[in-house]
Amino acid sequence: MYVALLCFTTFITDYISAHNDQVSNICQSVVAKPKYEGKCNCFQQLLEIRCDGLTSVPQFSGFNCVFFGVYMAKQSIRQLEANAFAHLPTRRLVLDFNDIEDRVHVSAFSGNLSEIVQELYLGACQLRDLPSGLFNDMRSLIVLHLWHNSIKQIPAGLFVSCGNLRELILSHNSIVSLKENTFTGLQRLRKLDLDCNKISVLSREVFKGLTNLQVTLYSWYVLS
Repeated sequence: MYVALLCFTTFITDYISAHNDQVSNICQSVVAKPKYEGKCNCFQQLLEIRCDGLTSVPQFSGFNCVFFGVYMAKQSIRQLEANAFAHLPTRRLVLDFNDIEDRVHVSAFSGNLSEIVQELYLGACQLRDLPSGLFNDMRSLIVLHLWHNSIKQIPAGLFVSCGNLRELILSHNSIVSLKENTFTGLQRLRKLDLDCNKISVLSREVFKGLTNLQVTLYSWYVLS
């Protein structure tokens, strides 16, 4: 599915042709298919994209600016394909409340996004499995929210590329245990939320290397 995103000096509400003389060159994308479901409005003054009625991730491309935020929460997106956001330069990507489940390709966030994104929100997406390597090359990532999913385990080294991560929210999942190398690479992490999972015993070694941790939330766990 391909969506045209066009910016004016004022907010836009309707799509127009990418060849129209009124189109600003600040943020525009290419239309490769005339038909798509849903719409995405681009707000030039805020440098934001807000979408509504999507059933899949639009094929964004052709932008010559970096957005502050792209909001695709509460849509009907059911799959994140390989390179789904490869040409979407944004600091914040919000995908909360989409029924994605285990349909996440390991390269879903690869491309330009992985180098630029600072905040990634995947709360309440019914995620079950996180492919090893999903967050590779996300060296700029500061905030990662994975709350209210059905995640049972965290692959070893999943966050090894996220050396600048400050906030990791894993609350309200189905995590049973954590390995000692689960959080390897997160030396700058300040907030870790593990509340409301199924962990009964939590080894102190899990927190080894988290030298900047300031807030840790977990309940009903026995530290060993």
